[in-house]
Amino acid sequence: MRAVICSGAQLPFADQSFDVAVVSDVMEHVPPIWREKVVSEALRVSRVGAVVGYPCGPAAFAADQKLREHYLKRGISPPVWLDEHMMYPFPDRALFSVIPSGWGVKAIPNESLGFHYGMMRMEMYRTLDYLCRLGLYLFPSLVEWLLCRVDQEPSYRTIFVVYRQ
Repeated sequence: MRAVICSGAQLPFADQSFDVAVVSDVMEHVPPIWREKVVSEALRVSRVGAVVGYPCGPAAFAADQKLREHYLKRGISPPVWLDEHMMYPFPDRALFSVIPSGWGVKAIPNESLGFHYGMMRMEMYRTLDYLCRLGLYLFPSLVEWLLCRVDQEPSYRTIFVVYRQ
């Protein structure tokens, strides 16, 4: 695989260069005026479709604001990603209301708001973070089963599967 540094709003690839484009946890870092262009470019370079996942909507943004406040109250510097999340409001489902004709979209909830907030708070405590990582290492199937149970509304992240019809 070859790394390419470029703008998501102007991908240096020919139309339909890839079967599928994946845009994972990127859209919340993109200025709102460029978001539709990033989606458009992902669809342009895809033969079959695109998978686009991001923290979605005002409730997810509020959860991250609350999380950041918790870091600050504890006197801990928030992670860089969390500070970046505060730069722009999160995109919502409306981002896909204007996809080109010939494309369909399916929205899949990923990680309930409460679960996300709880897990992110646990990461602040070294022992709890270690125990979670140990559980993931020792019992991956059980963790996967549990994680599937928290993929529900209201969700923190939504995964949009955009497919050519």
